[in-house]
Amino acid sequence: MAELVERIITSQTVSKSLVIVATRSIEGSHLKNSLSAALEKHLPKDPVARAAAEREVTAFKTLFPKGMVTKGHGLVFNVLGRRISVEYDGARIGEIEAAFVAESFVRLYLGHPPATQDAKENIVRGLERGFHSVLQH
Repeated sequence: MAELVERIITSQTVSKSLVIVATRSIEGSHLKNSLSAALEKHLPKDPVARAAAEREVTAFKTLFPKGMVTKGHGLVFNVLGRRISVEYDGARIGEIEAAFVAESFVRLYLGHPPATQDAKENIVRGLERGFHSVLQH
């Protein structure tokens, strides 16, 4: 399963959507700062690649609501190849082309160590069911 997860994370053709639902009302800036800090922990060591990734993280910060994210509402992060777009309450906030951010954001949830083990296990179980069903047809 680890190989399948890695292929999904790095795939340029598999569309991935991750939803973050607010368990309490929270400022969009808090989510932006928390997720950006998590991405920054994985910046490349090479100075040229690091500078490019830092620019991508700066662009990523534009994809968050300016005000409150209401309890029970979710941000939908859609990743396809190098593109990542964000929706809130059905409205598209924006989209950027950012290879480092797109892969690293998915890796936060599916990689090792994941953001939360429960989330990773639930996602992987869903992937297993989906792939087994596709392979059987």
